[in-house]
Amino acid sequence: MGSLNMRNNFVERLQTLIQNSKFKPRTITELKEFLEIRNVKKERELIDALHYLCSEGILIEHKKKYVVPGEFGFIKGEVVRSSNGYVFVKEIKTEKEYFVPPSHTKNTIVEDIVLIQVIEEPGQDSNKNAVAHVKAILKREKEFLVGTYVVEAGIAYVEVDTKHTKLKLKVIASEKVVEGHEVLLKTDEEGKWFVHDVLGHKDEPTTEILTLLYNFGIKSEFDQETLDEADNIPNEIPEHEYYMRRDLREDVIVTIDGADAKDLDDAVQLRINEQGNYLLGVHIADVSYYVEKDSYLDIEALERGTSVYLTNKVVPMLPQRLSNGICSLLPNVERLTLSCEMEIDNEGNVVSYEIFDSVIKTTARLTYDEVNLMIKGDQDTINKYGDIKDMLFQMSQLSKLIRQKRFQKGSVDFDAKEPKIIVDKDNVPVEIRIRERGDAEKLIEEFMLIANETVAKHFSEAKLPFVYRIHDLPSEAKVALVSGLVARLGYPELIVRNIEDPKEIQKMIEGVKGSTIDKTIQTLAIRMMSKAVYSEENIGHYGLAKEFYTHFTSPIRRYPDLIVHRLIREFFLEHNITKKTRDYWTRTLPKITEHASRKEQKAAEAERELLEIKKAEYMKPFEGCEFEGVISNVTEYGFYVELENTVQGLVSVESLEDFTRFEEEGYMILGTKNTFTIGDKVLVELVRADKYSKKIDFKFLKKTGN
Repeated sequence: MGSLNMRNNFVERLQTLIQNSKFKPRTITELKEFLEIRNVKKERELIDALHYLCSEGILIEHKKKYVVPGEFGFIKGEVVRSSNGYVFVKEIKTEKEYFVPPSHTKNTIVEDIVLIQVIEEPGQDSNKNAVAHVKAILKREKEFLVGTYVVEAGIAYVEVDTKHTKLKLKVIASEKVVEGHEVLLKTDEEGKWFVHDVLGHKDEPTTEILTLLYNFGIKSEFDQETLDEADNIPNEIPEHEYYMRRDLREDVIVTIDGADAKDLDDAVQLRINEQGNYLLGVHIADVSYYVEKDSYLDIEALERGTSVYLTNKVVPMLPQRLSNGICSLLPNVERLTLSCEMEIDNEGNVVSYEIFDSVIKTTARLTYDEVNLMIKGDQDTINKYGDIKDMLFQMSQLSKLIRQKRFQKGSVDFDAKEPKIIVDKDNVPVEIRIRERGDAEKLIEEFMLIANETVAKHFSEAKLPFVYRIHDLPSEAKVALVSGLVARLGYPELIVRNIEDPKEIQKMIEGVKGSTIDKTIQTLAIRMMSKAVYSEENIGHYGLAKEFYTHFTSPIRRYPDLIVHRLIREFFLEHNITKKTRDYWTRTLPKITEHASRKEQKAAEAERELLEIKKAEYMKPFEGCEFEGVISNVTEYGFYVELENTVQGLVSVESLEDFTRFEEEGYMILGTKNTFTIGDKVLVELVRADKYSKKIDFKFLKKTGN
């Protein structure tokens, strides 16, 4: 995202011309004349505006004129893969991939946002990518490349080997760098790579996290201006806020989170009204009160997009003074909140609701484990929280009611195992636990879902600019492949015939529960689904079977939630529904939603990659040991086996010592001695676990049953 203050008048004027298709290609001189600029100050503002619009890909400089990219065949995309000088760019709107030859990459690297021009389209029957040239780098997401320093025959190289980038770059040797060092690479003015800094040796625990953060362009430290701004926020709530907000300090309100959570976004309360309906209050930290638009905190939060959770480290979206302090809904402390109170009848319908700003003081800070014990009837825990036990039991009843209603509409529940890596003080993994998802976790999930839905519906009916959380239909081809596999494995009645109805996906997943293919089909079903993203245009949420959905409940750790709070404040609390305000958000939201979606995906990738590293590191001491597992996926080069602790490894076809044939539609490897397919139970030996390549290799020993 560009950092120019959006109040620059020329940005608005030029964007209005572009939106109304009235912008014509002009040089800077022609633009000054057209806009009647007569002084140096205005000329500087125009130049700043043009730089900003070019950085966002809204305009591009082409043959000394500023033009709208789409009108000249330019396409905005993201560099997604790079290998030996070749680059692949994915168009942001369509996800179509383009191939860029080495001589036309402009030294672009993975995650750069670029403008490309298509040079050659492939034939209709060709599987090749269209050929394009990079015309401009709009934004460099990562300032550095990270690689391992090696010396071969006296020549220094840096090997960059990530999921999306494979390069071996010659660099100038340095006495400060030794083999095995992880280093930061940067380009000079001539486009040549040089070692900018040393992160540490690859075997050092701290280097591992630093390397990961740099690889994914995740900023771990806050700049001084942002920290100073956070430090200048007073701890005390101004007196006038108590009069302007609904005062809920005497109400019984609780937080329910993991035992180690510190950024407590949400609190809940429940009462029963005279009609016998539930009054559910969902109270969310009012981060928008503290993080003002265009402030240092806001610009930093926008850039980060989300908090990132890495084994024993959290990289927060906001400085800890806010995330773990004045915004966190700590027990018995007065906090500012935005509230959504819903009246829900005994069939799970929201019959009325209110959205308002409030001040609360939570009664108790409960953990999921404690609430799960209470729901199960643990007397010691019930005695500890005797004054709120009735409310918690009513919450449990309500959550089950609205959960049942959600599934009746077709919501798809992926109950996949989620691992948690336990590390020691040196960041070495000592245990892999499976996260529990008990009634307490489901309770909070349901309350957040229904609050998110209510807020989204409110904005949709008001026809105001908004940030929706959308989820498109899955790929028809992928659904056919997975449901066909389910049929071949003995469940023909579960074939998905209408992908527009999520109930059919739900039926397939529920139908194999408890079988040997249960977890595998869930994994394949997750892969076949579209990615949920943020958008200013609503198409509904397929997986949740909801017509309206947003993210309102986690503004401490997600930037879109902060924007939703800002929109609530501007449109409904301050009643600022002027044309100017609506136009501003109509222009601004598409850029925010696109950026936030990308940042969310990068954070998820980083979290997954660290899990792979830590799983391989955990398994290393067990090389040579035997394990029982289930075949979770089959490819032409072998099959993957998943162990009970969620670790997955490859049995390669070469290691089978048998003539084999791969059958893609059946997810099968056919050999003269054995046939392997998804769901087969097998005994394997761990041959190799390498955290650097993130690879685990097994050797097949025998089948152990079906």
